[in-house]
Amino acid sequence: MKLGLVLAFLLTSVFSHSQENTKYKNQTIEVLGTEVYNNLESNNPGLLHLLESYLKTGFEIKKFESRFKNAVIIESIPLRKKGEFMTVQAFIDLVENGSTNVLTFAFIPSQKEQIFQLSETGYYLVIPSQKSML
Repeated sequence: MKLGLVLAFLLTSVFSHSQENTKYKNQTIEVLGTEVYNNLESNNPGLLHLLESYLKTGFEIKKFESRFKNAVIIESIPLRKKGEFMTVQAFIDLVENGSTNVLTFAFIPSQKEQIFQLSETGYYLVIPSQKSML
């Protein structure tokens, strides 16, 4: 009986982990394309792992905190597609709606946490450091 419960738990855990990995793979392919994904998988698995970790972690939209006082003000949100932008309000609405693929935007985690003031909205975009995600 106990063995059956343990096996059921393990199978559920493996299936759930597999579904989560497929979700992040699909989100990466949705933005970067299959060819780029396959290239990263073969030639730069570390970057692919970082991108998938970024998908899991995401970024945060926060109200003012004292550590944000030197944040760079941005008036529009750069998208991954070169030359395309989104308004700050549309970005906030999209994030609040919960349907955000972080790879859609041109923000990439760096060695340090990045903080941007979203125009004069009172909101701040916080992108975690690579170290905090890995």
